[in-house]
Amino acid sequence: MKIAYQAVIEEDEHGFFVQFPDLAEAHTDGQTMVEALFNAEEVLNLTLEGRMEEGMEIPEAQEHEGGVWIYPTAQIQAALLIRRARAGRKTLAELARALETSWPSAQQLENPKHSPSLKRLDRAAAALGKRLVLSIEPDPEPRPIRRKVNNSEEVVKVPPAIPGGAEPVLRKIKIKIKGRD
Repeated sequence: MKIAYQAVIEEDEHGFFVQFPDLAEAHTDGQTMVEALFNAEEVLNLTLEGRMEEGMEIPEAQEHEGGVWIYPTAQIQAALLIRRARAGRKTLAELARALETSWPSAQQLENPKHSPSLKRLDRAAAALGKRLVLSIEPDPEPRPIRRKVNNSEEVVKVPPAIPGGAEPVLRKIKIKIKGRD
C-alpha cells in the first residue's frame, strides 16, 4: 500500500493553482510549476498531519483526470500505514501488548512527529499480520528542494532519473527573501 494523493494543477495568469480533490482543505499555488509542486508537498504534509492530530478521517486516494501524484514525508507515510493496518483489527493496547511495549510507545507509531526505526516498523507490521516493504523508485517529476543560504533561499530542481544511469545535472534557482529578519 502506498500513501500518495493526486493534486490537480491549473495554470492561470498568476501562476499555478494546486488542489487536492480528496482533501478539500488542501490547496496552494506557485508562480512556477516547481514552486507549485514544492508547495503541494508541503500542504499535503500539513493537511495529513493536522487530520491525524485532530483524529479526523483520512480518505483513500482516488485518481483524478490530469492529477499528479504527490507523496507526503516518510514519517507521515509510516504513521498512516500503521494506522490503516491497525484499523478494525487491533486496538493500540493490543498492539502495545504484541510489541511488548507501553500504550504511549505504541501510540507514537501513528504520530508523524515521531520517527520510528525500520526495526520498530517491521515489528509493528508483523504484529498486525503485515510485512514492511521498502522501495526506492525513480521520481517521474522534478523535485524542488529548498535550502536556506544566508538571507536567501536556494531552490535546487532535481530532475528525474536518466535512463542508462547517467547522472542528472542539478539546476539552481536563487530566490531572495525580502523583509525577513
